[in-house]
Amino acid sequence: MKYFCLFRFNFSQLTGCHSRAGGNPYSRDGEAFAVTDKSVVMDSRLRGNDKFLAKLRFFTIGLFSLLAACAFSSPPERLHYQINPAEVLPQVAPAATKSPDILRIAAPKGDFGLASDGIQIQTADLNITKIENAAWVEPLNKMLEPLLVQSLENSGLFTAVVDDDSPATASLELQTSIERFTLVYPADSSPPHVEVTLRVNLIQLPENKLISSRRFSASEPVQTVRITYIISAFEHALSRCLAQLAAGINR
Repeated sequence: MKYFCLFRFNFSQLTGCHSRAGGNPYSRDGEAFAVTDKSVVMDSRLRGNDKFLAKLRFFTIGLFSLLAACAFSSPPERLHYQINPAEVLPQVAPAATKSPDILRIAAPKGDFGLASDGIQIQTADLNITKIENAAWVEPLNKMLEPLLVQSLENSGLFTAVVDDDSPATASLELQTSIERFTLVYPADSSPPHVEVTLRVNLIQLPENKLISSRRFSASEPVQTVRITYIISAFEHALSRCLAQLAAGINR
């Protein structure tokens, strides 16, 4: 009569299973599991391998615990940044003559995904993505509105400049779209830079008549590809756009 082991993939040393003819199979604590040609045989001899199997079980439990911890761990903290008005608002002398109009700044719109809190990147292969683990403190178009109000208020061009929530009756409205507010990596491997482009329409109220439509753009090199330098470059480019706006807005 022949005895054989159920496990046949070189685990005989680990489990203590043996194939032998004749005699009784090894046993532990008086127990033995064996089958003949018509039944399954398992030799449960583990004397020499108990310590090894205990270590193996401990390693397996530790591995699964580590995988579970990684699966449910929180993502890296996302840092938030704000445009500093002190760095952005242009230093301009108030206009010599002031218009009697009240100018309302309509809530700006963001084109091409710019109405969000993501800091936009254009890669060398022209893909648009966002900086990981960093964002604006609020959607970019909302952050721009008070800067537009303060910039044109400081210009002294109008009797008053109000935001979109003001109950004041305005005679002019400035509509703004953010076309570019992007960190750009050029295809020719030159240093990155930021680009800011604002498109504005000046509307006569209450007729909703278009008076003028202008586009203001500026770019600024990034000295070092670190987030603080990137934010500073955005501030400088935006400041130049706002200065162009204050000088170029007209009826």
